[in-house]
Amino acid sequence: MFVVMRARPDIQTSVSFLTKRVQKPDEDDWNKLKRVLRYLKGTKHMKLSLRVDNLNTICWWVDAAYGVHMDLKGHTGMMMTLGQGALMSFSRGQKLNVRSSTEAELVGIDDAIPSIMWGKHFIEDQGYTVSHNILYQDNKSTILLARNGFSSSSKRTKHIHHRYFLVKDLIDRGEVEVKYAPTDEMWSDVFTKPLMGKKWREMRAKTMNCGVNYDDEAEAKITHPDLLPKVDPIDASSLELLKREKIIKRLKDCRKSSPIKRPAEPPPNCRRSVLGESKIAKRSRNAGPSKARS
Repeated sequence: MFVVMRARPDIQTSVSFLTKRVQKPDEDDWNKLKRVLRYLKGTKHMKLSLRVDNLNTICWWVDAAYGVHMDLKGHTGMMMTLGQGALMSFSRGQKLNVRSSTEAELVGIDDAIPSIMWGKHFIEDQGYTVSHNILYQDNKSTILLARNGFSSSSKRTKHIHHRYFLVKDLIDRGEVEVKYAPTDEMWSDVFTKPLMGKKWREMRAKTMNCGVNYDDEAEAKITHPDLLPKVDPIDASSLELLKREKIIKRLKDCRKSSPIKRPAEPPPNCRRSVLGESKIAKRSRNAGPSKARS
């Protein structure tokens, strides 16, 4: 959590989902945690880089994923930037079940309002004027509800509690502007659910202000030596203590007793079918009776 909140918001979603599995974790959760640790090891030189383009304009991307948890509750993601890099962000589960993705987005906006208003007031207290406090949203139905309140409500949204329409009051007072952003440009989407591939790299590039095709070895070469991780060698007394307590030997025995089990590779002429069984196995089964009859 310390690393996530201060330097590595790119793993914020993974940590948020894993923290929901603390009480009854299973082997699948353990494998997910190890995958996060492998990712951190492979990107240990990645740094959060911030760039300010305009202190008079604050941009907030607020998104929500509908029913992504085991209890079918949603997940809210928020990112704030003044130019490049996530100056403020969070990824957290919603506290109630909703009936639609539109309602989940409206609840997500309500989750983000304290951060949105605090960020605006903080910058103003530093002596700057915030001309535009922009909230980007990718759901047009949610935008109508945020701007018009119950006037844009229908039979599918008339049950929504009035507390989630605080954003309308802020819009009417001119403290928040709501604008539409397409899903491909909704940079907080990475904080609502796990992503993969090119889309994940593009979202990470916006969050961390790094290249889309990030190379950790290249980043290490341009990193100041004082920022590189230092490994202190073990002194002779500590090494002798480890040998005397047979700790090193136990670690080696543990590695030998639990080798990594790899799945057996199929024969070179074997092709997997959609149903999961090999073609060569099916041919051999079909060929058996015919040979027996002959």
